Amino acid sequence: MLLLSLAFAQDPVVLAEYRRLHDESAKLAQKHRWEGVERLYDEMNALGVELAYEDHMLAAQASRVQGDITEMLLRLDEAAALEPGSDADNLRNEVRNDWRYVELATEPLTPTLFDSKGLVLAQDQRAAIEYASTVVEETGQYAGWLPPGRYRFAGHPFEVRPDDEGTFELTQNMSWGGKNIR
Repeated sequence: MLLLSLAFAQDPVVLAEYRRLHDESAKLAQKHRWEGVERLYDEMNALGVELAYEDHMLAAQASRVQGDITEMLLRLDEAAALEPGSDADNLRNEVRNDWRYVELATEPLTPTLFDSKGLVLAQDQRAAIEYASTVVEETGQYAGWLPPGRYRFAGHPFEVRPDDEGTFELTQNMSWGGKNIR
């Protein structure tokens, strides 16, 4: 299958289509049309060609703007694999050092409210909170990255701090990192 994929990727028609999508993605990014960048990234991946560093970086920016920090980090990992020590490495390390991966869930899973308390200034932080809020309101759960701050989940307050270690799980019974929140 890998051999077939490599042979397919060498097809001049496929490579021409990749170049077209690559160029169009860059143009859309300049216009801040991130949904289009997302769509084209998926189309480029479907071609089976190895994407360029810039493709992963633009897609990471699209995910960041839309608040999906987990997807942003996956795309930064792809970019960093192509160019170790690059901006991709720096950005993913910054997020992983300052933000925390959380798991929120109601038991049983039911849509609920999630919101932040206090002012969050950075646009990517606001977008991440809005994204998490939308997911929680629709599904009753969220697994992803949040910036430091004070939040409410299912009516209960909790805080994400940059010095917290590891991954934390918050369920409606309010256990947070093995500690009771009350």
